[in-house]
Amino acid sequence: MEGNAYKFELAENEKDKPPVVNFSLAVDSTPSEIEDRHPSSAK
Repeated sequence: MEGNAYKFELAENEKDKPPVVNFSLAVDSTPSEIEDRHPSSAK
């Protein structure tokens, strides 16, 4: 039961997060895509 309650709490926290936070997480998970979108930042 405690595990389910913990998961539910995490889900609620995700809802309360601002869009910017979710976007930054997506950027961290896909650095190659970001480089493709911004070729000027490529080394």
